Amino acid sequence: MNVRLRVATFLLGAAVQWGAAWGGEAPGTPKGIQVPAGFTVQTTLLGRVLADHKGRTLYTSPSPPRAADTATWQALEVAWLANPRAPFATSPLEGGGRQWNFQGRPLYRYARDKDPRDVRGQGIEGGWTAVIIEPPPALPPWVTITRIDLGWVFADSRGMTIYAPAREDRIVKAKTCMADCMARYWRPVKAGPTDAAVGRWSIVVNAGRERQWAYDGRLLYTHTRDQRPGEMQGNSFAVGYSIGDGFRVILVDSTLPAPGS
Repeated sequence: MNVRLRVATFLLGAAVQWGAAWGGEAPGTPKGIQVPAGFTVQTTLLGRVLADHKGRTLYTSPSPPRAADTATWQALEVAWLANPRAPFATSPLEGGGRQWNFQGRPLYRYARDKDPRDVRGQGIEGGWTAVIIEPPPALPPWVTITRIDLGWVFADSRGMTIYAPAREDRIVKAKTCMADCMARYWRPVKAGPTDAAVGRWSIVVNAGRERQWAYDGRLLYTHTRDQRPGEMQGNSFAVGYSIGDGFRVILVDSTLPAPGS
């Protein structure tokens, strides 16, 4: 390759990198929020969080990690020709190089986040927090989130998995769980007299004239055979005419990865 061609190739590569140094709205970014190239915004249990190009959650802390913890908390280094704009900035790293900052705080990855959208570093040592770009949808105060083999699911205040019939009409038509079955295996998730609907969570008056919680219009229950938080004995119970007809756990977000080891 002659000198002129090498120079042209270098300038073209530099122009591509410079043009990509500010990425605009990354895939999945809430409208109006711009992030530099190399960043992404991921859906997690905490809401939409800032992440690196591989989808790994980014964190900040009021104070930098101790020298012994630098392998656990990995500084997010700035690539060549990065073009930061507020609220992003950069700061020098000991030993050379620069580190990304967000709203004046350095950004780090947590080494124990194994999969994209893991948030295992949240709350570690009382100070580390994920950079939340958009909070999650509102939940009723009694709702909690727990892990089961299928992933993250909604649970009640005791951590017991909650269920909803995927197709209640088919369960009734197939007669796979009639009144005695319902009384034996299913407890309605009842709403208190002052409870109010929020987001996808509504309150309906059931056949027994009781106020009962519903999710996307489907009545909610706990299963009597679940004895401890994290159990899901009621999943796929009372299947009607197809495998998806029965009672189902409610995944917090079907796109979230199942929990790792």
